[in-house]
Amino acid sequence: MSQKTFKVDEYGIVGTSILATGDSNKSLEVGKRYLWSFSMVCEPDDRSSGSVVKGFVQRIAPQPTLHSDLANPDPMTRLEVYAKNEIWYETLATLAQRRRQTPQDARPRAKRTQLLQSQGLESAVGQSLVGSL
Repeated sequence: MSQKTFKVDEYGIVGTSILATGDSNKSLEVGKRYLWSFSMVCEPDDRSSGSVVKGFVQRIAPQPTLHSDLANPDPMTRLEVYAKNEIWYETLATLAQRRRQTPQDARPRAKRTQLLQSQGLESAVGQSLVGSL
């Protein structure tokens, strides 16, 4: 089990990556579901006031054309490939990266809204991206 502590001073969506534990050459097994949890402690003296969110991540077997489809240098095309293959973590990470790199481009914001709504996460649509851990 990995654990990481950090401080967030803003309200919004914070990105994080899966932390490697033990053997850094070990990868996730295809088809196996892995549980993750995220604990938020707002008052260090009263940990019961915090929240815990849990979910799963699962490595999938790539479609035969995935590697060649991802070779396209256009980030928006790669984004569509991730979404089409239901590779959600990379889809969201790519959207966040595009929004930071090209804040004037409305396409990443629209795609993010569409993706969140398609997954029943309408309440997250208006939230700001406040950083990455």
